[in-house]
Amino acid sequence: MSATEIILMSSLLCSSDVIAAVSLISYDKEPRLFSIVFGEGITNDAVSIILFNTVLKYTSKHAEITFWSPFAIGGGFLLLGFVSFMIGAFFGFASALFMKHFRSFTHNAINQAVILLCFAYVAYIVSELFHESGIISLLVCGIVQAHYTYYNLSSLGQHASYVVFSFISFFMEAFVFIYLGVSFFSFGHLKWCPKLIIVEIFVIMIGRFIAVLGLLAFLRICRYDSKLNVRQQIFVWFAGMIRGAIAFGLVLKIDESKFANRDIIVTTTLVLVIFTTVVFGSILGVLQYCLFGKPKEDEGNVADSFRKALNEEGMELELNHPNEMSHPNQSIMEDLKAEAGCGNFSRFDRKYIKPFFVYEYSVEKQKQIDEFDKQVLREKSAQDKIQEALGASLKAKFQKIN
Repeated sequence: MSATEIILMSSLLCSSDVIAAVSLISYDKEPRLFSIVFGEGITNDAVSIILFNTVLKYTSKHAEITFWSPFAIGGGFLLLGFVSFMIGAFFGFASALFMKHFRSFTHNAINQAVILLCFAYVAYIVSELFHESGIISLLVCGIVQAHYTYYNLSSLGQHASYVVFSFISFFMEAFVFIYLGVSFFSFGHLKWCPKLIIVEIFVIMIGRFIAVLGLLAFLRICRYDSKLNVRQQIFVWFAGMIRGAIAFGLVLKIDESKFANRDIIVTTTLVLVIFTTVVFGSILGVLQYCLFGKPKEDEGNVADSFRKALNEEGMELELNHPNEMSHPNQSIMEDLKAEAGCGNFSRFDRKYIKPFFVYEYSVEKQKQIDEFDKQVLREKSAQDKIQEALGASLKAKFQKIN
């Protein structure tokens, strides 16, 4: 294999599939681990897509790798990522302003879901027309819509859009893996290299181990604490070894006329995706049980306590979105979330950005509701502690009697 083919194959194998890992982690019980696994998976996919498209663009114009090639690829990587990001952000903010000012579209829930889908699709099309990364633009547009446009929808539109996109996501995910299984036999006439497949499996495992545990050990030497114990680090290492369908989708873009070993790259990537998904994905559940034990379903958490408190007060809480709020003025402990994350950006976002893009947004009203939320949580937490103490004392008395 030539140097360009090796770089191209390395770029597409950067992506990872964290769906199985994320489904095994509870955000309420392991928020840091959940955020790291999910965020790393999204970052790996984004980097892989941008890097692959950059290398593909460069190799289509230059046949050889020279001393200046890494600098040219790096500059193309940054430019492609920036332009794709800006295109997605533009259409995401445009959808927020559209739904904020044209309130007549909020009378129909289906119309709202279709409008969100149309803006996201246009972002993808425009990015592809300019030969940028449509997937990155689509991802950024979706993030902006979830953070701003979602709150300009009616309550019924919020629920409908969440159901529609959840259905599309589930259906497309199933379709991709079905197509992946069917393609396994349709590419049987291509060249195979078992030695390369075995070597790549070990490269993925060893490289992933060094990238996770080795990097965290180096950060500890530099006096940075990741706050991840050894068990969590092992889980992060193993979860990232699953190569996703994105790798297979990218490899099909390779032109056979420009790369002599395209067949070997395609078959190797296909086997790696299927092997890591089936084998590592199956072992991941067992590993999670061995590392963390069986999850306790009866354990309460802050979110559950808050939901129960609202239900006891006869209040309705719409939980139709991962942000768990129907409008920024009805946020749940946003101040606490800001302290745990990007506090400066969150404050700037609440003070300047959200009032501009969100319909009827009020900072003062939000602060009052946040204070009320905190008070409800404090009272509910105190009640739970009293109930736990009473339950423990009654249990001890029954044990003495028996």
